[in-house]
Amino acid sequence: MNIAESQFGWGSVFHLGLTTNEAVTSANALLLQDAYRLAIGKGNMSHVLASMWGVAKSPFAFGFRGRTLINEYRSPGSTGSKSAENTVKALMIAGGTIAGQCSHGDIEKFRRHWYRKHWFRAAARSPFALSELMASPIMKWIVPKQKIVVFDEMVQHLMRDNPDKFLKEMRPELHQIYNLVEARLGQVHYYRRIHNAHIKRDYSY
Repeated sequence: MNIAESQFGWGSVFHLGLTTNEAVTSANALLLQDAYRLAIGKGNMSHVLASMWGVAKSPFAFGFRGRTLINEYRSPGSTGSKSAENTVKALMIAGGTIAGQCSHGDIEKFRRHWYRKHWFRAAARSPFALSELMASPIMKWIVPKQKIVVFDEMVQHLMRDNPDKFLKEMRPELHQIYNLVEARLGQVHYYRRIHNAHIKRDYSY
């Protein structure tokens, strides 16, 4: 059982607080970036105001916006949102994914032992199965939405600042954004590690 998962599973909201804080921090970083660009004459006030609104909604954006992005990911073109479509395309180019994953098979192993009447094995597996079950709401429904929303905001800024470039031309930047989001908001997909992502990136061109 993953150590981090055990922390989530036993009812801790600590991880949720961390990921929410990271989402707010990311929005503030984009605001500072736009404010700096305005100060040196390379930005405009509308971008700063948009980023201020992004900061205000950042703790809650995973609800509506996250659902829109996930729906677009699952059924391309279903949302009618061009920005969501672009974000999903950027995600594909970056080699990323959305769906949360917290299963290590402990629930299935518990069920198997239980139905086979292996009572001792089922009892030994039960704390891990319970931890995995309790981890599901955070790991499957909340954190993936937070991650894709943060990714979305960074991609939209990248596209806005590079209007003459196609998404495929910004593959290195998209890889970097996705890896930053993975590192800062946690590894929902435990099989994907940042050091492995560099290898995948280098061989994906």
